[in-house]
Amino acid sequence: EYLPVWLGRHQVRHKRRNGRELGVGTILNYERACQQLINASGKTKLRNCSKRILEDAIFWNNPSPHTSVKRHLVLTVAFKAALVDGLMDHNPMARVDRPFIPEAKEGIFFEAWEREKIFEAAQGTRWEFALQIHLQLGCRISELLALRESDIDYVNNKVSISKSTNFLRGHYGEIKPTKNHEARVQAVSDETLDLFRKQKDLRTFRYGLDFKAALWVQDEDQLLFPNAISGLWNPRHYATELHNDVYSKTGVTRPDRKTLGTHCFRHTCGAILVSAGVPLKVVSEFLGHKTVAVTEAHYAHLLSEPKEQVASILTKALAG
Repeated sequence: EYLPVWLGRHQVRHKRRNGRELGVGTILNYERACQQLINASGKTKLRNCSKRILEDAIFWNNPSPHTSVKRHLVLTVAFKAALVDGLMDHNPMARVDRPFIPEAKEGIFFEAWEREKIFEAAQGTRWEFALQIHLQLGCRISELLALRESDIDYVNNKVSISKSTNFLRGHYGEIKPTKNHEARVQAVSDETLDLFRKQKDLRTFRYGLDFKAALWVQDEDQLLFPNAISGLWNPRHYATELHNDVYSKTGVTRPDRKTLGTHCFRHTCGAILVSAGVPLKVVSEFLGHKTVAVTEAHYAHLLSEPKEQVASILTKALAG
């Protein structure tokens, strides 16, 4: 029974400490985690929460690694608050290890012939410029779908990536700060800006009409990549329709359709940059990774100089 009480207090404390309220998505995630923990442990009293009971609650119903980490986080913060409130004299979560999350896998990217087939299949459709822009920016799909007119600086050849879409099951989408809350500004070429101009001309809000023959929305700061009713795309729906309209006609497949529709172009952008010799730190900043370690986990296998060449490179450098 303490978890719902803690959540209400946590929201107040967060606003007082940081000057802003918790996001709707964050609150819903907290509420979901609290409900799962209550279902797992029932009305267990705080003083009776042993290590075994807490571990059973964290791993109740065989959750994904990320879900178990969220539950661990909620319990850790809640018990710290219980200590502050004087409801306990020790924190049992101090003896519960944080669940393990597997390391990031190597990025799944498109080969040159696959990109050629995809762009050919998308030509003349509503996906034509969106796919090319996605590859040029290398952003997350949620960041691409949140881009607005005001984010494009046509004078200085810059694109500001500071927002992303957020969809939770049973709730309408919202625009929130981008992942890690770190906005970034990317320099883009004239060719990329031309793609943005063409995409602007193709926007529509009428489902079922071809973009080139549709009615226009006159909002000056509208979304650059709206769905069929001029609203926010749900990335899952975006991936499904992209697969049906484009990928299904190319023969390009991946085991995970979600990855194929939403993340392959981002990984492809990173792979192209790393293969061209761009330093991992630069690629990390361009893609908006939290640390270089994330970039290395995805793309280190593509580094241009294989280990076998290191000795010869050193020998030549020292001899000179």
